[in-house]
Amino acid sequence: MTQRIALILLFVSFQFIPNLSAEDYNRWHLPEGAKLRLGKGTLHDIKFTPDGNWVVVATGIGIWIYDAQTGEELTLLTGHTDRVTSLGFPADGRFLASGSFDGTVRLWDIDTGEQTALFAGHRAGIGAIAVSPDGKTVVSGDSTWKGVLILWDVETGEQIKRHTGYTDNLIHRFKIFLDKSRTVPNPNAIEAIAFSPDGKILAGGSVYDSQLGRSDLIRLWEIPSGRILTTLTGHTSTVRVL
Repeated sequence: MTQRIALILLFVSFQFIPNLSAEDYNRWHLPEGAKLRLGKGTLHDIKFTPDGNWVVVATGIGIWIYDAQTGEELTLLTGHTDRVTSLGFPADGRFLASGSFDGTVRLWDIDTGEQTALFAGHRAGIGAIAVSPDGKTVVSGDSTWKGVLILWDVETGEQIKRHTGYTDNLIHRFKIFLDKSRTVPNPNAIEAIAFSPDGKILAGGSVYDSQLGRSDLIRLWEIPSGRILTTLTGHTSTVRVL
């Protein structure tokens, strides 16, 4: 009896799944108002290339690249040995930087799909990275409460600086080549950060606010004063990408 049931289940699976093309799947399974489904595997970060032509998606499988106009899947970048958590570009888009739970930062030639550099120095998975606008520096932060930030020289692959011990739930804004920093008060841990294009406003996505008992907030701070401008609500779970 057990064998017969197994055969019936296999038959049903093969009868229906192959008849669904990617186009059919998107048409019948997209939420109302959505036009396109991107990425395969758990999604951790999404970025447009600076020229707006491509969409790059960090997932548990690798890095998917799509045509921003048509949604066509262009390629999959592989090399990380664990999930890819964060992506970044310099202003001119000449390379893609990726951070992963394998503890490495990797640089990619997005046109050829080739990995051009690997930076290893974290003892834990990387939760976030950022690339300086001029493309000379990459900053990576681990995903633990030890708060390890490493600044990398893109040209040499060497560590410029290493900051540790930021477990105070403050956002530290570093002047990369100076031994100075600014802190922005925040009553909870931070999962995602982003600057406004003019650099005057910092946005932070919250993991958990102990005062409000919520993990779905986005706060906006004025830079450099650190004054909280507003708190945005609407999400119903952790805000991971901004």
